[in-house]
Amino acid sequence: MNKLEHINIRKATLKDAKNLAVLLQQVWIATYATVGIREEFSDYVLSAFTPDKVLQTLQNKSTYMYVAVKEHHIIGCVEINVQNEPPIEGFNGAEISVLYLLECFTRQGIGSALLNHAVSECIAMGYDCVWLTVFHENERALRFYHTHHFLERGNTFFEMNGNRYENRILQREFLPVPLITK
Repeated sequence: MNKLEHINIRKATLKDAKNLAVLLQQVWIATYATVGIREEFSDYVLSAFTPDKVLQTLQNKSTYMYVAVKEHHIIGCVEINVQNEPPIEGFNGAEISVLYLLECFTRQGIGSALLNHAVSECIAMGYDCVWLTVFHENERALRFYHTHHFLERGNTFFEMNGNRYENRILQREFLPVPLITK
């Protein structure tokens, strides 16, 4: 059976806010608190990923959130932000600001399906590239994006409570669609 057979990707709704807040909290902690939880992580997660903050994101006209759903359960999400400026000059495109998937659903093609959906949406909006940032120690995510034709373009830092965490800046350019003339 195809692992993606029972997965639906749809636009997130306001009703999804609580579930998305929990998903975002859980995946962020699993990704970044690899040596344990400390106060700065708790402070960040409990303030950044609240149902109210998710509602604000869902109502923001420059942000597009899509969810992967399996049997009426949200298992992952991808967020596109068309307003954020890239942290380096030289390219302009939409940012994939979040691509989160519950750990028990990784390595099943669902993350790829979410990413491909986001890329298709960006192409449909007229962008010629997308960019994102990845924590420099997240080797699995870096391999994932390299597999999906993202190239490293530099680095930036995520700042939290006076601490700086290095992130890689990745970009994927889209091939221009040739015009067919008769």
